[in-house]
Amino acid sequence: MELKDVVYGDWHGGPKWICKIQSVSGSKFNAHSDDIVEVIENLKKIKIINSYISNVIVKDTMLIGIGDRDVFGKEKALICIDNESTLWIIGQIPNGYWRYGKLVWWPGCYEVSFLRQYKLISDLVIKRLHNGGPSCISMFLHNINGYEFIARTGCGNESAFTIPCEDGIFTYPLVIVDGNVDDDKTKLVNSLNKLRMVAGVQPSEQFYLNQY
Repeated sequence: MELKDVVYGDWHGGPKWICKIQSVSGSKFNAHSDDIVEVIENLKKIKIINSYISNVIVKDTMLIGIGDRDVFGKEKALICIDNESTLWIIGQIPNGYWRYGKLVWWPGCYEVSFLRQYKLISDLVIKRLHNGGPSCISMFLHNINGYEFIARTGCGNESAFTIPCEDGIFTYPLVIVDGNVDDDKTKLVNSLNKLRMVAGVQPSEQFYLNQY
């Protein structure tokens, strides 16, 4: 199943963080199973960036969790489990004008949220839906053309950096996880730091990532 098949509702333009967690060995999910109520309750515990899942619906063979909408009625967050037990997370990244009129966003808004909740997500997806793994985590940034991101440099100052990409999409390195939370988080942090490496941030490791 592709991203276009799981996007639901009306979204703003601008940067989005997308995470896809799929079983390496293959797995099936039944949105009409007897234990679906428990799965729904677990989905509602997940916070995507700054939005909780407030409503969960069954759409065809998928389970879709919809986050709180903004003041314009636009979607801010979505989570989906498809019929292959793949978990999709889509979050609208907050952005705005910064120094010299630059449109910017901060990677920490989704990095911190994801790492803080990784054990909850791992317990639901990897241990339960994927029968203990291994699982593959793919992360992407969409619609980032025209935007820069904020990072702290070695001298302690915050600066804006451009991601070199032509199509507005940045793809993080794949991460294979097995439900060992500490080891998995180390791999995820290494993958997340790739964004700063590509943009030339020195150092590419941000201090806040190892706190979670």
